[in-house]
Amino acid sequence: MSQKIELWFPTPIYYVDDLLGNDLKKYQDLFINRKYDTYRNDYMNVETSHSRTDPNIHHLDEFKPVIDKITMHVHTFANKLGYKGKREIDTSWTNKSYKDDYLYPHVHGNCLISGAYYIKSSEEDKITFMKNMYDMKAVPEEENELNFRNIEYPCKTDRLILFFSDTLHLTYRQKSDFKMALSFNYK
Repeated sequence: MSQKIELWFPTPIYYVDDLLGNDLKKYQDLFINRKYDTYRNDYMNVETSHSRTDPNIHHLDEFKPVIDKITMHVHTFANKLGYKGKREIDTSWTNKSYKDDYLYPHVHGNCLISGAYYIKSSEEDKITFMKNMYDMKAVPEEENELNFRNIEYPCKTDRLILFFSDTLHLTYRQKSDFKMALSFNYK
């Protein structure tokens, strides 16, 4: 008798720390001190510059070096996932959040790879990825790689996180006083 468990339908998450390294402070100041046209609503319970109209962050010359570094990693990730063509950035925006802010579970439509770059954050705050928010199976007595329901990554300053755009993600109530992230979608 031969028994085997196979793992299918992976949910790949790509991340890199120290994206900007020595240039972090320079760009951190540019991002934080820039005036953005932001709004907040019940779904996006953060100060967001997300808009269907410009200016998208990737259209601003002062942030081109940051976008170029992100794009390099997007191409690396896409290539490993079997997507060989060039990826183009479609939308980009900033989210400023404060103690007790959060983002509801959501996905990003009409794109392939999405991500977040943490400009300023605290590792006590996390981004959570879920496979299915309607998972009603009994909770296992022991969690392991065969039954994970969600995974969290610290929102560490100077960390880039990339994922398929249809990967369900959220942030729970923020513990730190301030967090700023650059979010984006690539086609």
